[in-house]
Amino acid sequence: MVSGYLSYDYFIQTYWVKDTSPLGQQMFWHHVLGILGIGVGAIVGYAHTGIIAFLLLAEFSTIWINFRSFYDKKDFGKLIPQICQVVFFISFTVLRMIGLPIGVYLMFINAKFFWGSEYMTTWRYTCFTISMVCYLILWYINITWYILIVKGVKKLLGLNNKKIDAGLDEKIHNY
Repeated sequence: MVSGYLSYDYFIQTYWVKDTSPLGQQMFWHHVLGILGIGVGAIVGYAHTGIIAFLLLAEFSTIWINFRSFYDKKDFGKLIPQICQVVFFISFTVLRMIGLPIGVYLMFINAKFFWGSEYMTTWRYTCFTISMVCYLILWYINITWYILIVKGVKKLLGLNNKKIDAGLDEKIHNY
């Protein structure tokens, strides 16, 4: 079901929004890696599929940024978009910045139980490895997004430090 959501969002981003910026490219890979990670993770089986379901809770944070996007940028200072930004920040922090590392750790713990099992084929080991790589890359992408989100929250709260933010921008764009 959630890979269906990621597929739908992928088509919206690719064919309707058509964002070719670096952030748009990250969004493209976010969807591709998410769909791939879910697909091959389902092949792995065992607790891996349940852990992926846990990891997909991260997409709940998307609701708030999508709701805020209904407003024009000039209206972001109004109460509802500001509430959406704060709730988005909190949900992104809890579900992605804390939840994703926990989920990846659980995948490693899960591997200790099935590694070497007679039911594990070379294909399942390959799928496990692909799934892990996908989620590690997704975590990295989310970290780069989190830096931008923190900057937005700082701006919302009036806590900008131009010198530090300029250094972060340069580091993000150099990757």
